Amino acid sequence: MNDKSMLKSILTLPEYSLEEISMMLSKMQKTKTNFPKVKRRYSVVGDILAYNHCKRQYGFFVRRKYSAAQSAQLFFGSVIHETLDRAHAHYRGEIAGIPKGSIPTDEDIERYFEKAETSLRAQGIRPLSKSSREKALEYVKKFNSSQGPKIYPCVVDTEHRLEMDKGEYILRGVVDVIAKNKNSTTWSDYEIWDYKGAKVPEKGSREMKNYEFQMRVYAHLYELRNKVKPAKAVLWFLAENDTKKQSVEVILNDTLIQQAVNQFETTVAKIENSIITDDWSNISRKDAPSEDTCTACDIRWNCKARPFKIRALDQVCNI
Repeated sequence: MNDKSMLKSILTLPEYSLEEISMMLSKMQKTKTNFPKVKRRYSVVGDILAYNHCKRQYGFFVRRKYSAAQSAQLFFGSVIHETLDRAHAHYRGEIAGIPKGSIPTDEDIERYFEKAETSLRAQGIRPLSKSSREKALEYVKKFNSSQGPKIYPCVVDTEHRLEMDKGEYILRGVVDVIAKNKNSTTWSDYEIWDYKGAKVPEKGSREMKNYEFQMRVYAHLYELRNKVKPAKAVLWFLAENDTKKQSVEVILNDTLIQQAVNQFETTVAKIENSIITDDWSNISRKDAPSEDTCTACDIRWNCKARPFKIRALDQVCNI
């Protein structure tokens, strides 16, 4: 096609009124809705607990994919989990040159910690400070030396993935540890464990309720997959100084598990509604997370939950 004929074709393009364009767009939109709906995946920790912790942070950082400048809280829990996962692999003899059944030394834990830290840094996840890093390492070393010889032989699997199609969405979770109790041989005898880099929260506190909710949803997924409930659900709190108080059993029964599942479904409905409206800022003071969480938040400046005032320039610059 030469330049003349191309110009002629452009000049003879059909003209459409705004009403016609609107109708065409509407038709396109209707056609688009005929495509099969892609099911979203919702995880217990990454979605449900994150949304319940702070709807606004969840919307900006998880859904809109904003990059958080501060990721200290994520680093602390992640580096502990990844280091312990390597410690379990060490005991199982899955690391080259390590005999099966040997307990990691402090030097081994330091090496595994550094590998986990390097992996997290590559993802942009860093500790808040050197003291925070040292504290996480201290917790893992102490747990490894005091609890490792007793619990490592009980471990059947780590980072155990559970997933279930719930129709409108897919429910998923990752159990830190599947453990056997003495001579366990069947799924009904196994326990589910989860590690926490914190002290035991007060009974009835928001934090403890979240942990219990998490384990009950895991128990539900476990039962759907294996046709039986786990024998126990146990939380391990690595920051507890008294090793006898580090483990807390979560009560499991049909009523409590169903309540947790109902809570999960209610939260998914709220998230789905927020995704449709793309409104993550409708948050009240009663929904605000802890003050420490808000103080460290990158998007705190125009938040309704706990308003922060921007200091005057002379205060910031000390002039």
